[in-house]
Amino acid sequence: MEAAMKFAMKFYVVVRKMDCCLLMETKQINACLDRRGSLWQPAYHDHGIRRDESLNAIIEYCYQNPVRAGLVKAARDYPYWRCKYEME
Repeated sequence: MEAAMKFAMKFYVVVRKMDCCLLMETKQINACLDRRGSLWQPAYHDHGIRRDESLNAIIEYCYQNPVRAGLVKAARDYPYWRCKYEME
């Protein structure tokens, strides 16, 4: 099995575990606040990356996040960005 497929399978397991943790956390927080219902924003969703183009688009999106947040004028100026891929 190729490395990308092995990674994808491991990533899927991690995502499912995170979903389980978020559900348990939501239940605990709601119990403490004596409330019911969703705790997380409904717009959140995850999806698998199946093509290099998708991966590149997601990396670029993350790279530009500090600019959209108004932290820097250019993404290359953000001091905490670390990526093994060359940007720009």
